[in-house]
Amino acid sequence: MITPIRFCANYAKKDNAIEIESWINEPYRRKRQQMAKQAIQSDVYIKELKNTTAPRHSRKNASTKNKNTVTLKQLAAIGAATLALAGVTFVPRITRGERTEEQPSSSIVVEVPTSTSELIEEEIVETVPTLSLEEQYNIPDFEINLSEEQQASLKSFIDNWHENRERYEQVSKQTNVPAQLIAAIHWRESGGNFGTYLHNGTKIGESLDTINGPKIFNSWEESALDALVNYGGNPDNIIQDDFQSYCDYAEHYNGMGYSKYHNISSPYVWAGTDKYTSGKYVQDGSFDPNTTDRQVGVAVMLKTLLELEEE
Repeated sequence: MITPIRFCANYAKKDNAIEIESWINEPYRRKRQQMAKQAIQSDVYIKELKNTTAPRHSRKNASTKNKNTVTLKQLAAIGAATLALAGVTFVPRITRGERTEEQPSSSIVVEVPTSTSELIEEEIVETVPTLSLEEQYNIPDFEINLSEEQQASLKSFIDNWHENRERYEQVSKQTNVPAQLIAAIHWRESGGNFGTYLHNGTKIGESLDTINGPKIFNSWEESALDALVNYGGNPDNIIQDDFQSYCDYAEHYNGMGYSKYHNISSPYVWAGTDKYTSGKYVQDGSFDPNTTDRQVGVAVMLKTLLELEEE
């Protein structure tokens, strides 16, 4: 990715360079990557850097593991505070002259402009490695094992998503629940039928018992807003772009009986994966350990939609 970035330097010396240690280190690697992306996409202004020297730092002790290289021409000396919002760990070292072969090839080298008080616009090479889908969304390791019936259902679910995505996104904007997650829950509850309540598939217009008493909803959207906020999971617990928090919300939405009373993964979430084999509530309060959930779990539907977006 090439991103324009602007820097202003009032005090800079010719042929100075700064080495910046990579922030791609555990355990905060993913968080720092996200913060760094935000920093790269914003305008950064470096003003009045009067001191372009810094204590020498031993190369011997500087880790070069998991670093990435980028050179920025005509750039002022950068202080550690400037990149703090990106979570960058600053190595306080100033070197003179051109980069030599003795310098770690995986470090980031910044060349300082020859003139002062110069506002320049440069192109910066992406310094954050491309994340895999699993890393980007914190997806746990699981295998998808679908029956033919589940495969057909998943295909229909994808078609429903493409056809009704805007409806899911409109509800998402009002609830903080990701549109993909709303679509997956809707498919579990009623096969994507917009003529039913999102709560449990009850027909729209009929009375529904809720925690706040009987209610009647006149549209799917109206029922969805109530269901997503009041019925099961708490939208405030959802972490955007975090797959596991999506699954946790879905499990709370359906009920915690599987893990709390039977010590098994919820089929509502994990049906169709290696995390679930059998056991199902065939009706409220009635659990059958020998029954296998034949629907597609929320986890499979979510991952499928995320993979489609990656393409």
